[in-house]
Amino acid sequence: MRDTGGEARASKVLDIMRTVMVPMLQRRSQQPETAAKVFDQILLPAFRAHLPDLLREIAMLYAVDASLADLQALDAFYRSPLGRKAIEIQDKATPQVMALGVEWGKQIIPDILKAKADALRQQGIKL
Repeated sequence: MRDTGGEARASKVLDIMRTVMVPMLQRRSQQPETAAKVFDQILLPAFRAHLPDLLREIAMLYAVDASLADLQALDAFYRSPLGRKAIEIQDKATPQVMALGVEWGKQIIPDILKAKADALRQQGIKL
């Protein structure tokens, strides 16, 4: 998975987690100014230690729908010049796509929650 950029993309998940967890730690801490340091020095190494577990789970997702021949063909593609370029583009775009998704959600969630408030309340969800 390293050759296909999967490890680098999985590591970017940690960057995204940091953007969520540091503010959470700031809200819960008696010393909010130390939240980033706490995440980077205490939590991040523990998360990194568990990245192989995430990579195995991702590999299993591919294995469900792809044959060994399919996976070998994908591996060959990702080792080719075009495959390397695809990895570069995807790696560059991933943080931007994630940021777009977050902003999109922030824009539409209030209207959707307002429009679906009655249906949500009927399901026992408090708004």
